[in-house]
Amino acid sequence: MPFLSTKDATAVRERFDKELAKDVTISLFVHEDGAKDDCPYCDDTKQLLEEVAALSDRLKLVVYKYPTDKEAVAKYGIDKVPAIVMEQSEDVGIRFFGIPAGYEFATILEDLISLSQGETRLSKDIRDQLQKISQDVVIKVFVTPT
Repeated sequence: MPFLSTKDATAVRERFDKELAKDVTISLFVHEDGAKDDCPYCDDTKQLLEEVAALSDRLKLVVYKYPTDKEAVAKYGIDKVPAIVMEQSEDVGIRFFGIPAGYEFATILEDLISLSQGETRLSKDIRDQLQKISQDVVIKVFVTPT
């Protein structure tokens, strides 16, 4: 059974057609052999992202097995699954852990579009302040569906 209804898939496709500017690669890391005990949401996350990627030629989904695909796991610093990495022309550090369902689905869509456009919706004032940061910073945002 699909995650996206026909109505929702059509709306997302129309939005992607209008707003995706450049190709984006979605790398998904799932537990090898679909081990349900080790990753109860890996199969569902894969199915959801397959549905999303099918809505635009600008999206490419690559699925890696964790921890078997050691080179990719190391390259992206993956330590838990399901893990999603989104890249346009380079890896800018966007990671999403867990299934992007519910409210988090909108976050994934916004990330894909922003990344494809190569720009952020942050105000000029915020971008100017960020330019003053002279060292690497790791920002982690944790959400829980409630």
